[in-house]
Amino acid sequence: MRTLSWAAGLVLGSLLGGVALAQPAQGDGRAVIVAASWLRQPTQAELRTVFPSSPLAEHGGDARVRCTLTETGVLRDCIVVSESPPEAGFGNALLALTPTMLMRPSTRNGVPFESVVNIPMHWEPYAAPREGGRPLVSPAWVEAPGAADIDAMLSAQMRTQSGRAIIICRMLASGRVTACILTMTEPSRSGFGGVAQRLSRRFRAEPGSWPHGSRASVQINFSFPGAARDELVGVQWITRPTAEALDAAFPPAAREAGLARGQAELLCEVGPQGVLQGCRLQAESSLHGWGEAALGLAGQYRMAAWTPEGRPTIGRSYRLVVRFGPPDAAP
Repeated sequence: MRTLSWAAGLVLGSLLGGVALAQPAQGDGRAVIVAASWLRQPTQAELRTVFPSSPLAEHGGDARVRCTLTETGVLRDCIVVSESPPEAGFGNALLALTPTMLMRPSTRNGVPFESVVNIPMHWEPYAAPREGGRPLVSPAWVEAPGAADIDAMLSAQMRTQSGRAIIICRMLASGRVTACILTMTEPSRSGFGGVAQRLSRRFRAEPGSWPHGSRASVQINFSFPGAARDELVGVQWITRPTAEALDAAFPPAAREAGLARGQAELLCEVGPQGVLQGCRLQAESSLHGWGEAALGLAGQYRMAAWTPEGRPTIGRSYRLVVRFGPPDAAP
């Protein structure tokens, strides 16, 4: 399996063995698989910006994240799978860097395909500003700019190209952000960075959900004409039905038939405040009431107004799969 090397000259961090496919593609023995390769890696300035300010991080450390690498080379759905020292902040720091990374996607017989990759990183010691030990966080935003808000701030020239920007801001107790610093903009001198900073006042998390003074990383993707009509992937949830609610909604007909689990797929629109609305049944695992049960639970799902990869959610479509029963139960 091919691995990728971190760019030479980065004194703050380096990849441990690079990026590798976490789930190699299965083929018939004749498929030609080409692993992903780097197009863009974090800069020194970005590494300095996200270096943990906790005293636990002063001697450096390690972190590993697992992400989905899309067919367009963008990382999404990243999670921390390991961190050392524990709670030093290197996991969140690496998460904050993932939006700055861009790759050539994995290909099978020359055709890009979605894959899962592991990204391990070693951090060298760095005298980061302490700032009172403020952590770097990734809030689930309850308010965020919509596609129309973003479009209104773009010049005619900006609308002819794609791009993105990343800002790191300080969280207030109200859930708003302040003192935002631009850490990356692509293309350079495109003006997207300035738009991102002006849009920052539209982001709000639940008040008190993060300590006052925490630093939040926000990516804004400017490459989504018609985003309001696109289906969403890789979202963050603010609320979802509890295990008790799912159990209470388990269809009686399924219990009587001796079924231990089932599922239904709904196509919904993300309404105001991220609540799913207008859901329609698309498929169900059997005709035992799964669809009706899922439709009854749909209103308990509330989605963040912004995706980690930097796109608005309100007004867009989302395919929701509601699963009933323990995940290890027999079909």
